[in-house]
Amino acid sequence: MIPAVIALLFCAAALTPSDGNATNIHETKPTRRAKVLIIGIDGLRPDALMATDTPAIDALIANGCVTLEASTSAHTVSGPGWSTILCGVWPDKHRSIDNRFLITDYERFPSVFTLAKRARPTIRTAYFGNWGPIGERILANDPIDVRLSLQDPKNDAPQTEACVAALSKDDGIDLTFFYVGNVDEVGHALGFHRAVPGYRAAIEAADVLVGRVMTAIESRANFDREDWLVILTSDHGGTIDLNHGRDIQEHREVAFIVSGDSAAKGALRATVNQCDVVATAFAHLGITIDRAWDLDSHAVGLARDVGAEKLFGHNLVVNGDAEFASAAANIEGNRGVAGWKDWGAVSTLAYGAQKDFPTSETPGPMQRGSNFFFGGDAGESRISQRIDLGAAAAEIDAARVPFEFSAWLGGFAKQRDVAWLELRWLDARGGEIARNQLEAVTMEDRAAAFAIEAPTAFLLRRAGGVVPIGARVAEITVRFERSEGVCDGYADEISLVLRPMVAVFDCGPAVFLQSETEATVWMRAGISSATTTDGAQLRCIFESDGGEADATLAEHTVLAVPEADRDGTVRFKFEHLSAGTGYRYTIARVADGAVLARGAFTTWSSETPRTRIAFGSCADIDDSTALVWRQIARQSPDALVLLGDTPYIDSTELSAQRARHRAFASVDSFEALTAMIPTVATWDDHDFGRNDTDGRLPGREQSRRAFLEYRPLEHAGQGVDGLFTSFRSGPVEVFLLDARWFAKTEPSRDDPTKPTLLGEMQWKWVEEKLRASTAPVKVFASGMVWNSRVRPLKPDYWGAYPHEFMRFQRLIRETKASGVVLVSGDVHRSRVVVHPTKDVVGYDLVEFVTSPLHARVHNDAAVTGPEVVFDAGIPNAFLLLDARETMTASSVTARFVASDGRVFHERTIDLKMLAQP
Repeated sequence: MIPAVIALLFCAAALTPSDGNATNIHETKPTRRAKVLIIGIDGLRPDALMATDTPAIDALIANGCVTLEASTSAHTVSGPGWSTILCGVWPDKHRSIDNRFLITDYERFPSVFTLAKRARPTIRTAYFGNWGPIGERILANDPIDVRLSLQDPKNDAPQTEACVAALSKDDGIDLTFFYVGNVDEVGHALGFHRAVPGYRAAIEAADVLVGRVMTAIESRANFDREDWLVILTSDHGGTIDLNHGRDIQEHREVAFIVSGDSAAKGALRATVNQCDVVATAFAHLGITIDRAWDLDSHAVGLARDVGAEKLFGHNLVVNGDAEFASAAANIEGNRGVAGWKDWGAVSTLAYGAQKDFPTSETPGPMQRGSNFFFGGDAGESRISQRIDLGAAAAEIDAARVPFEFSAWLGGFAKQRDVAWLELRWLDARGGEIARNQLEAVTMEDRAAAFAIEAPTAFLLRRAGGVVPIGARVAEITVRFERSEGVCDGYADEISLVLRPMVAVFDCGPAVFLQSETEATVWMRAGISSATTTDGAQLRCIFESDGGEADATLAEHTVLAVPEADRDGTVRFKFEHLSAGTGYRYTIARVADGAVLARGAFTTWSSETPRTRIAFGSCADIDDSTALVWRQIARQSPDALVLLGDTPYIDSTELSAQRARHRAFASVDSFEALTAMIPTVATWDDHDFGRNDTDGRLPGREQSRRAFLEYRPLEHAGQGVDGLFTSFRSGPVEVFLLDARWFAKTEPSRDDPTKPTLLGEMQWKWVEEKLRASTAPVKVFASGMVWNSRVRPLKPDYWGAYPHEFMRFQRLIRETKASGVVLVSGDVHRSRVVVHPTKDVVGYDLVEFVTSPLHARVHNDAAVTGPEVVFDAGIPNAFLLLDARETMTASSVTARFVASDGRVFHERTIDLKMLAQP
């Protein structure tokens, strides 16, 4: 190989103007007839090719693109190698795993020649080779028009002469396979290594044959009216010990060259597999691949429009969803993974393929396909994929390309097997610049997320940032590690998305009312770096229901940019709104006017005689919870109150908090709901940071930061600590308490020997707000239940702080507060409790417990007792409170509603029953 070609591969200075990305520098003439020549050189080790003088192969590279790291299967012998190359599928499908061909399935997975004839019966094909099993086994039943199948791989002259003669004279041949066998024969005799002169001499001799065939093509009478694509590769490498056949890099990596006017130009940096020959040939010939063929092959190395914009806004990972080809039917099948380098036992497995394995109902991606990635029967396995970023070199080097990296990762029941991902950013020479990682989802993560001891489940992991300057390749590796049995580390929906440095919609919008006359419209933009460029600037336009800009608005248009220190979220703040008024809003980019989101809502008003408020707690990111969001929207509440564990996070790490909030806010039905219904929220233990925890939890500040980034309640915790807040809608004022931030952080004022639950700061706020409230109905909502009816050993409930609950009762009496109602969540039960508080409060306090929004109920939390009016474990449920105030009657009605709209319990309270004596 000439030095210039070596420089092309390894020196950034010698690459094309796009800094090494395989690019199109020739326009294909549409009138030229597409033709394909596949050249197979048996046993060609790529580093030996580099060390050898090969002018003909160098010429192919100069007019095309090359990688020296194309991957074979683990079966590094000729039978499976040439079967994979010619059939476009991995050995688990064609079933050739050695040179004995004892069991094969070429009928189900035939070669490129049969598939070409099926798609285009008039196509003319040819094969010239001298390793007998190719013609007698792999291609035995193929309809090849011109065929020469010989038995002496040490003598490459006969098939070369036949190939030269046919290609010189037969203008009708469209698809040809030319095989050279002697390089492998010499490797077995002398060693497969660049240091072996005889092996290099065999490569030089093969290059002469390649040159003769190319000369024959170029001498054709109609050559100027033809568009030839040449694909050159090998079945395996080898080592100096005269052998191949092992699952090692020296045996599994081969050269892969795509050449011709329609080929890309430069280094082929993206992942290339041996099986990609078929799809590449068909793409050039204009043959559409039938999905029923179930190929593992995808086209590589062809010229295309490679403008930077083609890299933005979509998933760049090939087969990131495991849907490219069929999956294994059971865990014993080691299915080859299309689009990835596959090391070990990693396989794609169909959901529900085998008992106890993930099904389509297993918690995980909402928009999942039929398959997922599975670790297989090995201690450690991995798949890896490289993505060429060269087309965006200018944007990357200006630090203007944000990225989002994500995957759903999971595992089985009590097993500790895991899957995790690594993203390495490489420069033009393959050197590492930086890396990102998606941490494994452990057994403890799954248990904490779903409040089940050992769930089989997937959780979303995400990372993001800006592509580092100098990056030309993104290399993703998925690693699977087992603790016992088969490796039950799972992965699905692997994604890498680059964003242009303009704001694009990511999730939202959502409405947060700060008062009757103040609103914040929120969304997250699809950029994650600080910018004040015009491309990132957004505008939000408000209109009243009448379609005109509200005259009471100081401004009816607000500009904002995504805030880097708030995870790319955007806040549009509006003041001077009219109470009880409907508004519509539109969010658009300033740069081009592109509309990103729309919504509508109605402001609250204390003058309204009626209101409806929805309460819920404990929500998953799954299909069943999505049904609840839709049902809440159908009920048209004036406000949505989230009582905590919305979502489950169980970490105080900022990146984990943000990722989980982002995933929760991205659920379609939740987006649709919060775009029109003002949302107010507090947290409970799992979104605070850990199950059954309190205010001593390290890192709680990060949890609060992420919470307020995604739910910008400006007055929460008086803007200082915690999340307590309140709002008034019609005859109801809701006081949303924070039972986590202050818990056990200081002694209780009422009994210094015992810890506080709310903390003095929050207690002072409660007293001030209660004394000032004029609402007929005063709802005190807490994520933690007020009653003591909890499952065994549960430590976090108001009953564990009896001194604090007594203080609350006395405060109601001291302030002469009427109409106090309690609401709570957390315990995965729907419940009505009448607290016997008349002697202290002046009336009995009624508590409505609503949980869960998701599908998991706690049967061990079922309770009875004289104060328990109702208790049921109903999945996917929420609470509706309807309050009305009239001249003749005032009441509050609580309805427990299932996701199908069924009301499974209802209770109405006449406000006279909640009056002070």
